[in-house]
Amino acid sequence: MCIRDSRKQAKNLLREWRKQDPGTLRQLADAQHELAREYGFSTWVSLKEHVESANPALALTHAIESHDPAAIRRILRTAPALRAAINEPLGGGSFGQTALLAVVQRTNGPMVDALLEFGADINQKSHWWAGGFGVLDETSIEFAPYLIERGAKLDAPAAARLGMIDALCAMIAADPGAVHVRG
Repeated sequence: MCIRDSRKQAKNLLREWRKQDPGTLRQLADAQHELAREYGFSTWVSLKEHVESANPALALTHAIESHDPAAIRRILRTAPALRAAINEPLGGGSFGQTALLAVVQRTNGPMVDALLEFGADINQKSHWWAGGFGVLDETSIEFAPYLIERGAKLDAPAAARLGMIDALCAMIAADPGAVHVRG
């Protein structure tokens, strides 16, 4: 079972309750608690942590999709192998995307900080066979300064894409070969 499946089960249980008694005051949390008890856990959180421990990489993907920096920290704190592979491709990600790149696409600063705390390299490119993408290749103009403050290195293609013309001109003045950098 994955946590996504158990969420679906809880929603289905709540629907069933509401079908049986349209006036029920039961909420999703009640269904989650009931489901956790059926699986032998005292709380939904206990069930969720058990499921996450069985497949921490999948749990990390779900935490990213849910915009949940606390879950990212909890998962990485308890999964040393996942922590060691934090700069490797994220399962299900496109173009060899890392966890940090997936978070940057969501422009979520607290999640970026959580991954950096656990060793994510802000300058690690994706693992795509045709050439990698970096965080500044994947971000919005508004979010770029946040990443640069945390150590993202600006290159000529990213500066051009982000409209940082002064920085681009300075790069070219210092090294005319900067115009040939892939990106």
